[in-house]
Amino acid sequence: MAKKLGEKISTHMYTQLMMAMEHLISLPGSATQNDFIMQWREPIAAGSGNKLFGPPIPPVEIDATTNRRTATAKADVKATYAEVKVSDAGKGEFIVDGMSLDTFQSLQARETLLCPLIVSDLLGRLSITATTKGMGGETAVPRAVRHALSLSIAALYPEKKEGKVYVFDKVFKPNTTQEALYMGAAYHIVQDVLSGYNGTVFAYGQTSSGKTHTMEDVFNHIYNMDENLEFTLKVSYYEIYNEKIRDLLDGND
Repeated sequence: MAKKLGEKISTHMYTQLMMAMEHLISLPGSATQNDFIMQWREPIAAGSGNKLFGPPIPPVEIDATTNRRTATAKADVKATYAEVKVSDAGKGEFIVDGMSLDTFQSLQARETLLCPLIVSDLLGRLSITATTKGMGGETAVPRAVRHALSLSIAALYPEKKEGKVYVFDKVFKPNTTQEALYMGAAYHIVQDVLSGYNGTVFAYGQTSSGKTHTMEDVFNHIYNMDENLEFTLKVSYYEIYNEKIRDLLDGND
């Protein structure tokens, strides 16, 4: 795979590639690009064998005095690392870096943190303590905690992970405006990038689906900054059509 892509691939990158290919093959209309997707998906899956990617489900520990069960899991999102300890028979405490959920002013952040509890029907029944470190940006903290929390719940309640449960940060209706979609899905990531963090917006959609809003916000931010600051923007344009990748900025392609 590294030879095919022409660059060194870390375990984390390999995991992201696997997830991306699985997502692409599941999308409506993917059959039209099936051969292209499979030429990447098959060697990635074949090379992984029985290896489990990502953080493992942690072991369960039992307190000899109280008989309470606990599980501690670790996860990371971008450059933010989270460690979450979950105890059963709790009273609903949810502490992140010594602070309660009320300190998260963003409704989306609170929804992200509570999502595993709502899906597993365990809201208000556990005690949760999370600590984070790193510089992944403000949107990465709740996502890293959510991932580790989900792993701890899977350890304590294995019956909760049976079958497939899909969790989304937000679902948009067909009549959602481009601006509303951008504000809900990409705005915070763009703001993190403009503040110096790494971020990726994977926008998959036809013409007029709202992808241009991202670029508009980037340029508006630059125009409003101090005139003595210097920004460097690099842009690449590629087309995937009939199982071929074409560089739209290369006159010889």
